[in-house]
Amino acid sequence: MEKKYVLYCFHCGNESLHQPVHKQPADIAWNNGDGGLCLTSTQYHIFVCDVCNILSLYADPYYEIDEFSVDEYGCDNFTSRIRLLWPPALLADESIPKEILEVYHAALKIKLKHPNSFAVQIRKALEIICLEQGVKGKTLNEQLINLITLLKLPELLQEITCFIRIVGIAGAHPDKPNVTYQHANFIHDFFLVVLQFIYIAPCAVKKFKNIASEFKI
Repeated sequence: MEKKYVLYCFHCGNESLHQPVHKQPADIAWNNGDGGLCLTSTQYHIFVCDVCNILSLYADPYYEIDEFSVDEYGCDNFTSRIRLLWPPALLADESIPKEILEVYHAALKIKLKHPNSFAVQIRKALEIICLEQGVKGKTLNEQLINLITLLKLPELLQEITCFIRIVGIAGAHPDKPNVTYQHANFIHDFFLVVLQFIYIAPCAVKKFKNIASEFKI
């Protein structure tokens, strides 16, 4: 029986044992900038969570390097090397405030079985974002409108945050439509887009400017 690994499951929100069920090596050729091609070997792994029995896909870009050599899933630092590809989720990011990540991770733990509560928690995360960004407004709707204006975000973000706000309200009230797991998946994806625009992308732009001075950006 193959060794199981403790991984954080972004389907059910548990740090649980995962069973490896398949691995697939692949060679990727890329331009090195000098007109030549470099070959990168990556190994892809599919795991099944012992708690929710749902698949996750990871990539291991270092599996052929001697320093990180592994036998059949037997390397001690294997779990620190692999990178989550699916489902789309966020474990940690230095650009995102800790309080927002804590609410997000708490929401993930209930997404599968309690999508109504998940929607409420993600709406709470929006409220924290507004507080953290210092926007004013009597209601969350007003705050979100002011947030879009303050940060000069695309109009589409106003629609996306409106979806999260409305579904979050529904999740908290018995006289509103029931939030399904399918709804929760959309809300999850929408929230990740919000985080990308407000925190992750601006931070990445600053980092790129620091290493790309030759482009005179």
